Amino acid sequence: MRRRPFLQPLRLALLLLCAGLAACGDPVDVAREARLAPDASVSVAEALARYPYFTRVVWSSREHKDGRIIVEAACELNVAAACRQVAPASLALATQNVARDYVLARFVVDGLPRRARALEALHVTECVNGKRLSMADPKLLRAVYNREEIPFFCLEGLNCAGQ
Repeated sequence: MRRRPFLQPLRLALLLLCAGLAACGDPVDVAREARLAPDASVSVAEALARYPYFTRVVWSSREHKDGRIIVEAACELNVAAACRQVAPASLALATQNVARDYVLARFVVDGLPRRARALEALHVTECVNGKRLSMADPKLLRAVYNREEIPFFCLEGLNCAGQ
């Protein structure tokens, strides 16, 4: 059988295309599977899933205006469980106008092959009146990885103003 010389460059191009697509990867998957400090033995997704005060994690990605790809993990908080040391009446008063309370972890995904790095972590409270309160804390992601309670969740920053 005769070899066709035009097939060799075509095979090479297909091989390079497949390798390039594999290196790109879905940004959310790259961030979920990243292994970061303080505990590189677990993926980011595993660290967030095992945190006892998160009820669910919702992942999303977007391109920033400067071209960076930002991946966000919105981690819904079980405020009652995290604040069990607070009297139920005080907690009810502090959260009465709260629509949603979560931790927002942001990651930057860049490079080839793509890699993720932590950008920031915020505690966010959305009030029923539409106001959004947030507080960035550089120790927040470390506390999540270490499964530590985060003290400011309970009453500080949760008290949305009344209607």
